[in-house]
Formats: sequence, structure tokens, C-alpha cells
Amino acid sequence: MDALLRRRDIFSLRRFHFSFPPRFLALVLLSGCFVAWDETIYADEAVSVSTFAGGTRGHADELGAAARFYYPEGLAMDAAGNLYVADNGNERIRKISPEGEVSTLAGTGASGLVSGPGNVAQFSSPKGLALDAAGNLYVADSNNHRIRKISPEGAVSNFAGGGITGPLGGGFVNGQGAEARFYYPEGLAIDAAGNLYVADTDNHRIRKISPQGVVSTFAGGGLSGSIGGGFANGQGTEARFRYPQGLAIDAEGNLYVADSGNHRIRKISPEGEVASFAGNGMPGYADGPGHTAHFHSPRGLVLDTAGNLYVADSWHNRIRKISPGREVSTLAGERISGGYANGPGHRALFSSPRGMAINAEGNLYVADSNNHRIRKIVFEK
Repeated sequence: MDALLRRRDIFSLRRFHFSFPPRFLALVLLSGCFVAWDETIYADEAVSVSTFAGGTRGHADELGAAARFYYPEGLAMDAAGNLYVADNGNERIRKISPEGEVSTLAGTGASGLVSGPGNVAQFSSPKGLALDAAGNLYVADSNNHRIRKISPEGAVSNFAGGGITGPLGGGFVNGQGAEARFYYPEGLAIDAAGNLYVADTDNHRIRKISPQGVVSTFAGGGLSGSIGGGFANGQGTEARFRYPQGLAIDAEGNLYVADSGNHRIRKISPEGEVASFAGNGMPGYADGPGHTAHFHSPRGLVLDTAGNLYVADSWHNRIRKISPGREVSTLAGERISGGYANGPGHRALFSSPRGMAINAEGNLYVADSNNHRIRKIVFEK
């Protein structure tokens, strides 16, 4: 099933996102995988879920619910509280003010590879986002196999990656800027020194880009493409990942990886030592101690100031929480089959949540992709 989902991405069928009810017997039989029973432990915090922006599918720059998105994916938050959205299906990068006013930062709506001012630039399936201390926004331009850069003034340029675009493009090469090659990159994270980390998804590696644009392999090895990937902890390139996606980095420089194909959350030390943080590798849904918990194709990650890690458990349409002690609980989302509903966390519904971000007050924002909305999770005092 994971291979089928990846094939969807490779052939740019990204507009057809899927959400499945829990524990389909047919899926179990087809995949040959164990699927955990639903064991929900809701987090101690009471939260409420609302819609911050977006409604039905489309494109419109408006206020709040009057705005329109088309399968939003990556999110990033700046110091002023502006939220940036990789509006995947609209091939645009959007900006939402703290008051919920939505505008287009870059992209024409057409799929392509064009640099320049925001109103002429083009992207192809933008996914992960990350902001540096100077206000530059980095975009994992997935189907172009590149990392793009948007200046605070809105000028789009190529930061790293080159070669052929589309399903026949991609590759694996380290080097300077456009000499490097990526293969459907997705998640991004940036450290205090300005190094950018990339979940190079179909290369099954975590890449590192210096502030000067030099690309190296931080962790992960093996083969690329659908025959590649694997699971192994260890140092740097001795480790193995399988379709890594979301990334988050803590104040000590530890990098967390949503290792989607391995159904785990991995942790990489600043020295490149890879370990399992949560999830036992079996696709399923179960809260509890990290080594016994189950995830299925986790996507977005974000950390709060207390060291809690939040996970968009996309397949199960829930937002999970992992404490610093590696206890996994469910923060929001009621049904594995998903849907759309606002309200208390244990009654809210999501449909294929992807990217996540957090503001200075600790409120979470979720790219609720199949609902074409940006949701907001507020912790009740």
C-alpha cells in the first residue's frame, strides 16, 4: 500500500489524496501487515479545534473561512505570527496574517519551474517549508526536485538542486547548489546556525545544506526509489529510512524525523547518530509508551518549548503528542476514518492532516489537507 501511495506522488497524482477507515480487513490481507487495534489515550490537556482559514476547495485570497486552498501541505510560522502555507494543489505559497487574512506570496497557479518575483514564479507540488532568522522562506519544491528560496521581498530563486523535473527527474548527488540532486524532497527544518535539513523522501535520506548552499548527506544510505529504503539505527549513512517526510529540530540540535514508510518517529543527534524515538514499526494506531505505540505514515512534526513533539498522524486523521519521556497520546481527532468537525479535541475531525506549525503562544496550526483548510488548536487554560 505504501508503494501505491508513493506511485501516486511520483506520477504527480497529488490531487487525489486518500483517507481510509480503520482496520480494513482487505487492506490487512493485501498488505500482509499487522494493524494495531484502536487504543486511544487522550492527552491531559483540554484543547479546542477551530478553522483558522479555508473552506471548500479552490483558490481565493480572502479573510478566514472565505479563503480557499487546494490540498495545503507544509506550514511555517514567523516571529510576527504570520503563517506560510505550501498550497500544494494551487502551486502557490500563501501567507496568512495573525488576523486570518490570506494572500499569495509566490506562484502563478501553473505548475512549472520559474524563478523571479513572486507574481511570476512557478512551483511544482510545493511541500515542506522552513524560515531562517533573516526571514528567508525555503520551499521543498518536490516535483522539481529542488529547494527554492523566497526572500523577504518575495523574490524566488533556486537554492539547491538541479537536473530534470517531473517523474523522470531526480537523483542523488551531493555538491554545491544546482550541482546537487534530490528526489522528491518534502520536509524541511533549519537549525540555529542556518543549516537547512531536507527529508529527501525518495532517496530515503536526510540531507544537509549549509548556509552557503553546500549539500551533503546527514543520515541515511542505501538505494533510492521504490526499491530503496529500509530500517536501521546507527551513525550517519549507516542508518536507513523509508520515505522520510516531516522534520523538526529542538534547541539542542536534535533532529526528529517522521519516518513515514517505517511508521516511526526517529531522532538524530547533532553528531548524526540515528535512534528510534517512538513507534514500533508496525502500521497501526495505539497510544502508550514510545516503544509500543503505533503510527501509520506519520507526516508533519512540530515541537513546543517544553519539548513535546506533535505528530500529524495523517493516515489516522489525528494529531498525536509525544512527551519528552516518549509517552504517546492523542491530542485531537476522534475517528480514524476522519471527516470535518470543530470542537473539543476528542470530538474534532481531520482529513489527512499534513504540515504543522506553532506560534509564540503555543497554539498549533495544522494543514488539514483533504479538508482544504488550516485548522487551529488552542490549549485551554
